[in-house]
Amino acid sequence: MTTGSILVVCTGNTCRSPAAAGLLRHHAGTQRFAITSAGTHAAVGKRPVPEAINTVLELTGEELQHTAVQITAA
Repeated sequence: MTTGSILVVCTGNTCRSPAAAGLLRHHAGTQRFAITSAGTHAAVGKRPVPEAINTVLELTGEELQHTAVQITAA
């Protein structure tokens, strides 16, 4: 059961915010928080850049599963 949510935001949602969300998911766990990311000017549908994918993989051993989404008021 999650007790809250965390939304990590950057501009394109293909580098910083998906990497940060992946690291948070690994360290905070998904049982406590629903952790997502979005962009203010997202490249909707794009995969994260290789540097973000590789960083998360190297630090957590987990592959970053993400496609960019645009932040909304909801």
